Amino acid sequence: MILSPIDFASADRAMRAAVQLLHSTSISLGQTLGPIGSSIGQLQLGTAPTLLAGGVIGIALCILCVKALREAVPTEAAMRSVPQR
Repeated sequence: MILSPIDFASADRAMRAAVQLLHSTSISLGQTLGPIGSSIGQLQLGTAPTLLAGGVIGIALCILCVKALREAVPTEAAMRSVPQR
């Protein structure tokens, strides 16, 4: 479900709580595991391969997210806003 900031206010509480939980968890994991993985990678592989691997992983995640968001099923509210032919 894709919500703009305007639509987010009308979402139910359970969905808002789930989105906030997922967001805070991903931020916390990224801030915790990122430096650890980067340090280990730099010690084992060196700086350039570690940065290259991080860039490739970041771009791959972006591409996967774009594909997933494009395939998202429209919500009932979005279907109501689409004019009928």
